[in-house]
Amino acid sequence: MGIDFGRLSVLVVEDQETMLEINKACLEALGFGEVHTALNGEEAFEIFCTKNPDIVMTDWTMKPIDGLELTQLIRRDFRSPNRLVPIIMLTGHSSISRVREATKAGINDYIVKPYTVKDLATRLGRLINFPKDFVESDEYVGPVRGDTC
Repeated sequence: MGIDFGRLSVLVVEDQETMLEINKACLEALGFGEVHTALNGEEAFEIFCTKNPDIVMTDWTMKPIDGLELTQLIRRDFRSPNRLVPIIMLTGHSSISRVREATKAGINDYIVKPYTVKDLATRLGRLINFPKDFVESDEYVGPVRGDTC
């Protein structure tokens, strides 16, 4: 792929410890400079506010704060250090209604589990090489969407 991820930091949010470790190992294998981890959205937002990572990758289904709520905090909370950070939703939910819901919340990309390291590298490369413009309004904060959902 030819992308140097070494200067980038990423926050991975996953409530299943085994999956969290797998994701972390994949990102380290891709060469990310820093890989921060959190077991839920509440912990993740605290880490996000202090570490200000370049990319956030989050699972959807977690408690007490899930990936969708985390996305909303990052995009709209006054404490957020970077409302424009790219967010990738990593989830087992593949229905079009879930994809639309996550897109409306302001995610940049949606990856359905299971996925390969190559899939992850391709999506991360696209996210870095082809960033989307950003929209901030009363109704929506996030990347420009290519749809009307």
